[in-house]
Amino acid sequence: MSAKAEMEFAVEVEILGRVRHKNLLGLRGFYAGGDERLIVYDYMPNHSLIAHLHGQLAVDCLLDWHRRMNIIIGSAEGVAFGILLLEIISAKKPLEKLPGGVRRDIVQWVTPYFQKGAFEHIADPRLKGRYDRAQLETAIMIAMRCTDKNPEKRPNMMEVVEWLNGGLGRTKGVSDVEDMVDEDEEFKERRTWQHRK
Repeated sequence: MSAKAEMEFAVEVEILGRVRHKNLLGLRGFYAGGDERLIVYDYMPNHSLIAHLHGQLAVDCLLDWHRRMNIIIGSAEGVAFGILLLEIISAKKPLEKLPGGVRRDIVQWVTPYFQKGAFEHIADPRLKGRYDRAQLETAIMIAMRCTDKNPEKRPNMMEVVEWLNGGLGRTKGVSDVEDMVDEDEEFKERRTWQHRK
């Protein structure tokens, strides 16, 4: 195991050991021996998010839009960030290998659709259009803001939770997020283009 992988494992164990939140599983223990590394959590009777999005439960698409929004809000109250939001919305893996060994992250995949306002292409196709369009747009806009290359432009988690909670129960959820990004020229251009459609 490389020194970098060893360090990443140690950092992950340390962070998971310190974090305490109702929406996160607590670390029960870990094992590091030879080339094996294990992290032990409480049993998850409803399985993990990974199992629902990418694993054995993904085919059945048990996570409808309402459940996904609840997970997004619950995650934002704990440790949310844009990559996780995009993964829940799209059911795409955060990093994928393309032909030729090229790697593309989920933000790179989303960006062209986001710029065109083609939010429906970002949503998990297994949802078959069964989602609130305004909530989808709000969640994607927040995710993109959370992954902004300039860390100073990223919202803090209190803002994210407030926007998600505000957008969950309303059909005009995007307007608040658009107001929030008005000062950002790049986002202003995207919004203007979307409204011309």
